[in-house]
Amino acid sequence: MRRSCSRYSAIAGLLPAFLLVTCLVSACGGGGGGDGGGSGGSAGVCGDIGSVPKLCNLEVRPDPAPRFGTIRVSVSISDREGDIDKACVGIAAIGFDPEIICDFVTPQGSTINERRTTDPIDLGALPRGVYGLAINVGDRAGNTSNTVTTTFNIQ
Repeated sequence: MRRSCSRYSAIAGLLPAFLLVTCLVSACGGGGGGDGGGSGGSAGVCGDIGSVPKLCNLEVRPDPAPRFGTIRVSVSISDREGDIDKACVGIAAIGFDPEIICDFVTPQGSTINERRTTDPIDLGALPRGVYGLAINVGDRAGNTSNTVTTTFNIQ
């Protein structure tokens, strides 16, 4: 696959900002969006709440995003133990191989069953185009969630 170095470098430059997405699954900022509670039971925002973390409903807003603007990333998360300790994020322009970055996060320590949204993420000078975003998480027991993906446009 052919790549333009300058286009690829611009995409790679955004990846550190996307590590803010790790706040979606840890005890830091972002916060809930009001979808679902946090107390036990089997019904969750992503189906039954179990020991294996589940992700669903990944969204990037606004879509399309303005060039040099900001976006917010939202995802629904459920995990009975709240022991998520790793988040992995990949982003790339469609047609390019994504660079996957994983980071350790602070476990919440109690049931997670809600929709969470990042603080604004600066797009910088990313070129116009269609981008793919993928996220998954892991927990202390070694379980890995499903990978959720979405696309978004920069105009």
